[in-house]
Amino acid sequence: MKKKVARVGGGRTMAVLSLAAMMFLGSMGMQAQNADGAQACCKAKVATAAVAQPIADDVRAEWQQLKGDVTLYMTNDMGRNGYYDQKTVAATMGRMAEAIDIEFVLAAGDVHHFEGVRSTQDPLWMTNFELIYDHPDLKMPWDAIMGNHEYRGSTQAVLDYDRISRRWEMPARYYTKTFNEEGTTVRVVWLDTTPLID
Repeated sequence: MKKKVARVGGGRTMAVLSLAAMMFLGSMGMQAQNADGAQACCKAKVATAAVAQPIADDVRAEWQQLKGDVTLYMTNDMGRNGYYDQKTVAATMGRMAEAIDIEFVLAAGDVHHFEGVRSTQDPLWMTNFELIYDHPDLKMPWDAIMGNHEYRGSTQAVLDYDRISRRWEMPARYYTKTFNEEGTTVRVVWLDTTPLID
């Protein structure tokens, strides 16, 4: 199986792998590249400008090399109300998704720092998720699992948001899905590991 890893900025974690190209994106403490490859700072106006700019041909070509039969993002530690580079990373995710046409996003926990959500109507759903990951190419299924921060709030609200949002998909605490694209099949198993931790 082909595997590619790339760093975008210095920071906590952002790797792009090919499972035939699997995207792994963590959003804390990272810098993103704008269209000309320069490092973008973490201010919201830069993130907004990055979305509006066309993707440079050399950047698009580099990103398209990461595309495989099944192309997806995996992200965790996302929810920061737009702070700590969340908007910049979200803008880069949208622009990259536009270039390589991802199929879905794996939201691997800690979508809501720091104390989880209280209900399906909690404003954090907007400020941590809906209004941040707003690029048209990110309006697709986000298959989610809980992290330890969700357990500081209402885990039932995280499950129930599946019935509120068209893109938030979390049918259970433990579940599996199979994705088929261009003759390649990938099975993903979501395990809610927080209850296993003492």
